[in-house]
Amino acid sequence: NLSTNNLYGSVPSFLQEMPYLVNM
Repeated sequence: NLSTNNLYGSVPSFLQEMPYLVNM
């Protein structure tokens, strides 16, 4: 999660979880 936060620092946290929701 720490590394992901660095990559998506400018993008809101909900956008980061979007891929997971689509996967379901």
